[in-house]
Amino acid sequence: MLVKAVQEQCGFTEEVNRYKTPSLAMKLGHSLKKCCAIGICNSIKENDAAKRQTLEDFMYLCDKEWSTTVSSVYPFF
Repeated sequence: MLVKAVQEQCGFTEEVNRYKTPSLAMKLGHSLKKCCAIGICNSIKENDAAKRQTLEDFMYLCDKEWSTTVSSVYPFF
């Protein structure tokens, strides 16, 4: 769902596999990782292990999959 939202926001066209605003897709990925890091810090402060694990899992997936699902089309623009 998140990838689709980013693609829509950045003007992704499936037919040509390009973004209207490719740099925005990259910036959103960086911002997402920063938000996760902030959430992880807050969960540590709140001693909420479940929330921390959820955020760490999400961040791990973003790290591993963002480049293939979002930014892999970036160089083709």
